[in-house]
Amino acid sequence: MGKIKKTEFKTFPNPMFRDLCLLEFAEEHLNFDEFIFFFYTWDKPSASLGRSQRKSQDLIQECILKDIPVTIRPSGGKAVIHDGDICFTFIARQSHKHFGGNLQESYAKVLDYILKILNEHFTQSLGWKGKIEASEYNKDSLIASTNKPINIYKQNCFSQALGSEGIIKHQGENHKVLGSAQMIYANCFLQQGSILINKKNLHNKLSFDIQSISMTEAFNSGENLNLDSLIEALNKKSQNSFNA
Repeated sequence: MGKIKKTEFKTFPNPMFRDLCLLEFAEEHLNFDEFIFFFYTWDKPSASLGRSQRKSQDLIQECILKDIPVTIRPSGGKAVIHDGDICFTFIARQSHKHFGGNLQESYAKVLDYILKILNEHFTQSLGWKGKIEASEYNKDSLIASTNKPINIYKQNCFSQALGSEGIIKHQGENHKVLGSAQMIYANCFLQQGSILINKKNLHNKLSFDIQSISMTEAFNSGENLNLDSLIEALNKKSQNSFNA
């Protein structure tokens, strides 16, 4: 599958700035069979908005007024509240043998392998019987139920599932638990994603948050996992899975 490029990805105040720095680094130093890939979490409850939402002053102003750090993702997509989730960064050349292609092709390939890592770890190490499945593309597919106005509702990444994103079936309903977005640079692409692991504990509720279920709620009786330990295990598993 190629090999993971050894990089330093210590905690940054702004993971989005870090990823842009890594993307520029990749343009100069990433070989054709290498890629950068790791899981991480935010050091405090935060919100990130998609690139197309950078002019959404109402969303930005609400975060500022409620003292919630907010940043704009370079990869696009919609708003994500980072509180109890695990995120990932994936960078490779567009010509990579296994992960390259046009935006839709590379997007689906990256998510396919991330789903395999997640499902294998949760099944083998945690004993969960549930499975995260890849969604089919449906532009009108609304995942969670809500009483909020549709324009606010659709501002949230987890209100809809595009093709290849991760959903779980719980009590007869589909719930999106893995969202992702991508941007293409000169010769490389950056894919960023969020995985809903624990139930959110955000004290200052944001209007664009939605009713959603976490993986621990669905598969583990609502008990929260230690995110630091889980990130360490997933990063180790990704090294073993991809360094072939």
